[in-house]
Amino acid sequence: MINKTMLKEFRGDFTETVKDLEKKYGIKLELGNISFDSSDFRTKLIGTNVGNRKVDPTVNTNNPNTLIGKTILLRGTKYTITNYKSNRPKYPYVIESPRGASYKVTKEQVINSLI
Repeated sequence: MINKTMLKEFRGDFTETVKDLEKKYGIKLELGNISFDSSDFRTKLIGTNVGNRKVDPTVNTNNPNTLIGKTILLRGTKYTITNYKSNRPKYPYVIESPRGASYKVTKEQVINSLI
């Protein structure tokens, strides 16, 4: 029977299992939201090409101020880093979409998505 607990475990197992594929093909695979009932589940799989990205060597990822104004690529959309708020340890960076919407993101998301 499919339930929320089983799907949390599945997501973790899936993430660990695809790490070798991600390295081999130079992509980042991410599961989207999972909807389910007792007999089946559905999810969206997002694959992003990261193999031929070259991060600017002058960018110091340990100094958040050097990242403001840089561009990141998340789920196929380019965002601009607009702010860093040190009082928010979980989501310290603020990014802006091309349409002007702002989002909070983690340091790991920023570092892994720099273009």
